[in-house]
Amino acid sequence: MGFEVEELDAVPYGAAGKRIPPLTYAMATHVGPPAETLGQTLDYVYGEWFLNSTYQTGHLRLSPISVIEYYDKRCSLTPPEMDIFVPIKLPSDNRITEVAPFKAAFYRAVGNDAAKLKYEAFDVMINWVEKHRHAGKDYEGGMFAVADGVHHFLEKDWATFMKWLEQHPEYKTTGGCYEEFLIDNGKVDYYTTLQFYEKVEKR
Repeated sequence: MGFEVEELDAVPYGAAGKRIPPLTYAMATHVGPPAETLGQTLDYVYGEWFLNSTYQTGHLRLSPISVIEYYDKRCSLTPPEMDIFVPIKLPSDNRITEVAPFKAAFYRAVGNDAAKLKYEAFDVMINWVEKHRHAGKDYEGGMFAVADGVHHFLEKDWATFMKWLEQHPEYKTTGGCYEEFLIDNGKVDYYTTLQFYEKVEKR
């Protein structure tokens, strides 16, 4: 629970001051008891709305709590209403570029828990690269479309990326893709930034 203030010079005991940088937000109005149905509205925003939008999620590592729930007098209505603000950005940094061939190493994690397997694979590979200082398999380069994303919203940002690519009919996909995680301090978390690469060629 927080309140907007003019300064953070005198934060009350037990509270924490946070500065949220200027962002562009999508606003959704939620109707109904928040404790019971708010999840449905968030599922809609991060599911159906993003899948049909040209926007990417605009969450930042420096400000992970950037989803804002705004409560005002409408909360006393029957049913109650409130607004949710979700940070977004246009895919203005998306681009088509040539990628040089490079070496890569691969680790196969096996099991039923996809999230656990991903972190296991990251831990193994990060430790291996730090120990050996090199990777071990040639990877073919070529022309790729490139877009930014956030780990926690990977599927949503990837869907937006593909929609952006559909709007550039002068290029067609050729079936090759990969993700590049921009890892800080040897760890991957929900707000690790990444880049999507989709191999393309001119029509």
